[in-house]
Amino acid sequence: MEEEGRALAVLGRAAELDRLTADIASIAAQPARSAGLTLLVVAREAFVHGQSEAGRATLARFDAWEKGQPVEQRQSFALRRLVAMARHFQRNWPAADTLFTALVVERPQNADLLGWLGAVAAQRGDTARALRLTATLATLDVPYLHGAHTLARARIAAALGRRADAIALTRQSISEGQLFDAIHVVPELLPLRGDPEFDALFRIVG
Repeated sequence: MEEEGRALAVLGRAAELDRLTADIASIAAQPARSAGLTLLVVAREAFVHGQSEAGRATLARFDAWEKGQPVEQRQSFALRRLVAMARHFQRNWPAADTLFTALVVERPQNADLLGWLGAVAAQRGDTARALRLTATLATLDVPYLHGAHTLARARIAAALGRRADAIALTRQSISEGQLFDAIHVVPELLPLRGDPEFDALFRIVG
């Protein structure tokens, strides 16, 4: 259902997507993947491809689903992380800041969370905090990052309006192991599309 949802989001087929997300929200919990995560992935895909109305509608479906979960589930790290991401997509910066700050306290070496928090700080105009988080990411000593920390720095740079730095860091993250699938869904990097230097990073040569 996730792949179908992503495809409908890309195509902008809102009515079909609305029916599908209703079905997704009604699915019983599964060990490997929650309905909430699937809804958030679909919403993200809609936003990435310029289908903002469909993205907002899917996030509303996510919020309704989340409110219906048991208290212990709503307090879990995994679901609080999804809610934080939803608040980011909804541009509710104060709520996103509060949620991501709490998550980073629990996982202070998580590159992805540090990147989200840094991007939120930049969106709130807290440049000093965003740069502190960038510095933390630059010195992060965690195995198997494969450039995740560098991509997180790229998104913060983009959120700060530092396009050249964002492009350079995206290029570096690719050299360190980041793939297009991870990069193309980073919200802060979307405005870089159309920049020849940025687009060239993903050009297939052969």
